[in-house]
Amino acid sequence: MRSLDRIINTQVIFMILIFVFVFKALSSYRSKFNYVILALPVLVITDNLINPEPHKSFYKQEAQNDVEFIKENIKRNYRGEFESVAYISIDMLLVKNEQRNNLAILQTISTMIACQELNVVCVNGYSGFNPGNFEQLFFNPSTRTLQDWCDFNKCDINAIQIINETSEYVLDWRSVNIKSTNLKYLCADEGINNKVVANKDQAFDWETFKMVKLTNQKCVFQSHRSKYFSLSSDSSNSISATIAKISQNEIFTFETVSSNEIHIKAANGKYLTVDPKDNQIKANEDKPEEAEKFTIINFDENK
Repeated sequence: MRSLDRIINTQVIFMILIFVFVFKALSSYRSKFNYVILALPVLVITDNLINPEPHKSFYKQEAQNDVEFIKENIKRNYRGEFESVAYISIDMLLVKNEQRNNLAILQTISTMIACQELNVVCVNGYSGFNPGNFEQLFFNPSTRTLQDWCDFNKCDINAIQIINETSEYVLDWRSVNIKSTNLKYLCADEGINNKVVANKDQAFDWETFKMVKLTNQKCVFQSHRSKYFSLSSDSSNSISATIAKISQNEIFTFETVSSNEIHIKAANGKYLTVDPKDNQIKANEDKPEEAEKFTIINFDENK
């Protein structure tokens, strides 16, 4: 980072010198050019105020937290019989395209640091000279792109352990709408701190979620704000879409009732149900019955 600062400072000094020489040259002409000299700084400032390009700020503490988060996931799940690991996070599977580049760089570097500290070999890498066919694995990490990379480089994918934020493997993920037995759609309601409620007659952005199915009947749900369904830590047992990173309270168990109907169990071992008082989704039931049934509707089918 210090090297980048030096480069930026050098560029700033260079630009100032150019401006000084340009202003001096213009001032030697007739007086009408003096107005141009005065107008140039104003025009530069005005140009920067019109639709300034958004930038991403990086903070050291956040970066350190990311490394620790990934390190704990690898430490918890790594099995020594594998030659290396590939950290393929659920975040990267679900990230919006406009945020993919930043997240790919951040997670790759964090994974490299985490593996160095754990003395574990990882497939994740960030370099100007990537091994063949690595770009798709870098920007779209998944079992498929890892297999493509292994095939191209004649590596055995069975020697690589895929690790994510959970202890499970990802089976598939898709955009869904969820309907409860009161015939209302589930909604991450921003008006009540993103509590998940069943009170909408139609499904729009707030009622659309990404459902990731994992092995052993596990799953996670992400809202359109990229926040995960989470079991509250208080006695209410309510479900909110407020958490940015997956931990134990963001992992649910689903039990299939029919081709598109499921029961959902939270980390407290209780089934999700609709509270008739306020239509909030809460994990309160020991035994699933009709009221604990939810219908999963693929987003494309609901258009």
